[in-house]
Amino acid sequence: MSKVVLITGANVGIGKDCARQLALRGDVGKIYLGCRNATRAAEAQKDLEQTTGKTIFEVLIIDVSDLDSVRAAVAKVDQPIDWLIMNAGGMVGATAMEKTSYGVTEMTAVNLLGHVLLLESLLARKLLREVAILLGSEASVGVPKMGIKAPVWSSGSVDEFASALDGSFCTNNNTKPDHMLHYGQVKYVGTLWMAHLARSHPEIKFLTISPGSTKGTQAAASLPPVLRFVVNYIANPIVLPLLGMAHSLETGTARIVAGVDSPDLKSGHFYASKKGHLSGPVVDQGDIIPDVLNTTYQDNASEAIHKFIKA
Repeated sequence: MSKVVLITGANVGIGKDCARQLALRGDVGKIYLGCRNATRAAEAQKDLEQTTGKTIFEVLIIDVSDLDSVRAAVAKVDQPIDWLIMNAGGMVGATAMEKTSYGVTEMTAVNLLGHVLLLESLLARKLLREVAILLGSEASVGVPKMGIKAPVWSSGSVDEFASALDGSFCTNNNTKPDHMLHYGQVKYVGTLWMAHLARSHPEIKFLTISPGSTKGTQAAASLPPVLRFVVNYIANPIVLPLLGMAHSLETGTARIVAGVDSPDLKSGHFYASKKGHLSGPVVDQGDIIPDVLNTTYQDNASEAIHKFIKA
């Protein structure tokens, strides 16, 4: 039976290339392109149809930073989803630490909160059948050679995880917030939440997979102009590949696409580059940061997230 797929952030970068790669497999009958902007979504749909020769794409307007938009999008899904790929997100930029009306930072809203509502709403309506993949990041583990600090938890309590989501963890010491650390914290909490769901819903596979350091994405789009130039035209295309710390868009996407049916990937686990790297084969991060396998942490992370989602 042909698979039905929903991808968020599907008009550019990894999300769009996931749609392309999946369409070319031959076993996919429909792909929902989850996008914020209708015009850009239509452009992506047209390009994907021309590139793949398939007319299996349907636009679904969804802004994962807006919970009402997520609810409206879920209401429009009229058939079960086999594979859900939660790709939307990124570093956000200068407003990353600003509070939203939900009580979390913009970083949290964009990368996690909306995806939680999306996935759990699909589960509640019995509209998810096989696999859910959340894009993770090596920032959750730390990459010292790149100056990326690993998140460190003192207790793994509900309150500690909630403080990461609302940004107070990074701002209580009155120093300038470390946006990359906050990003890693948010991704880490998302990883724990996915593991919690895996234990609650053993009939479905839940995976967190990092695409690694991937060229050709919009990850730097919200950064300040000078930093954006450095990332897009110096670091990603030249410096990082020379160091073996970056790979192509197609390679990063293939990591995600492999998750939909790979028997080697275990539900509830987090897969990313080996320790200290941003590219190369994925490995189980539970062997590097055992706390992601801590069931108490997993349950506390889920509870912390739900403090910010109102019915």
